Amino acid sequence: MPKINCACGNVLNISELPSPYGSKVISERDFDQIRDQLMANSGSPQALRKAVYEDILGFRNRGIKQAYVCPQCWRLYLFASASDEQPVAVWQLEKGDGSILLSPGAQ
Repeated sequence: MPKINCACGNVLNISELPSPYGSKVISERDFDQIRDQLMANSGSPQALRKAVYEDILGFRNRGIKQAYVCPQCWRLYLFASASDEQPVAVWQLEKGDGSILLSPGAQ
């Protein structure tokens, strides 16, 4: 999924990692689970590293969703996983702008 063709006509090239248009979305419940797992695995540096990069914050954790925002119209595309091809939901901004979700210089 290297590109998103936004409904406004803008094309988001998301092949750059990390993407300047991308954000991670974690529910409060999943955030609490991740925090608890990190605390449980903090016994040794190796266990903590494995927990952080492989088990908890990696692509295998279905509790972490991937979102991309269009810098032109501020539509938000939500994917169940960073590796998914199609978004599970798309929102159009009602108020303000979505620049808070962009990396500096992404516009």
